[in-house]
Amino acid sequence: MSLCGYKVGGGVAESGWEMMADEEEEVEQILQKLQELVDQLYSFRDCYFETHSVEDAERKQEDVREEMEKTLQQMEEVVGMSPQTTCNPLPFTEMW
Repeated sequence: MSLCGYKVGGGVAESGWEMMADEEEEVEQILQKLQELVDQLYSFRDCYFETHSVEDAERKQEDVREEMEKTLQQMEEVVGMSPQTTCNPLPFTEMW
């Protein structure tokens, strides 16, 4: 059985240190994924004209805003997959 992402009932319980180490590792993975998403967004913005023509210049702000919204949604999904947030999920925008 699982409660908020932790195994409960039956078997051998993990020690507090093992659970903390697992949580730290999970947090590191989440932070790494969030950093990757932010880096991709900055790359989209900074390298916009490497993938778009100069004629698209007037659309750059709108395209970057759309990409930012997609990135925020992906970030919410990443944070939402964390067992720590499944017990009391908050929208990403409320967390920051």
